Amino acid sequence: MSKLVGIVAVVLLLSAAVGQAQVRQPRPINIRTAVDTGSATVSVMPSSPGDSTALFDGDPFSDFATPATKSVAVTLEFDRAIEIEGSRAYFMNSGEWKLEAAQNTVDLDRRRASYRVLGSSAFSSSTWSEFTFEPTEVHCVRLTARQSADTTMHLGEWILEEGVTLTSLIITPCPVR
Repeated sequence: MSKLVGIVAVVLLLSAAVGQAQVRQPRPINIRTAVDTGSATVSVMPSSPGDSTALFDGDPFSDFATPATKSVAVTLEFDRAIEIEGSRAYFMNSGEWKLEAAQNTVDLDRRRASYRVLGSSAFSSSTWSEFTFEPTEVHCVRLTARQSADTTMHLGEWILEEGVTLTSLIITPCPVR
């Protein structure tokens, strides 16, 4: 019996050494850096005197406000295709939002050809709202939000997520000696 246990243990060890696993993990895209380096542009409709990059500063409480409006559309245009699979937004009002994407702004504006709606959801005041979707390669992404009550739209943060596949993992002692 002990010989059988030993053989099973050796087989398991050998198969574990040969086997590989991959883990896919969502990670936020650094939109602020992309905007700062010119590889992405931000446009907001209706235009607002606020700093639109506040949406991408990592702080949901440094809001971007659009006074005297119940809705806002924020469009990101990247200079290269990006693959996204999720989005999160922090709203300070209640309402509904949707995420649209296309390969160019013409398709996005006209809602044809490469245009698609990636998701839509209701949101509550001072909370995160999020959804995931199949990995999608796009050049342009638009968040459209419509609030239900107030007259000033407040957006705290907008995050796009890409999928990162981990193919290997090294665990070292902490602290490294």
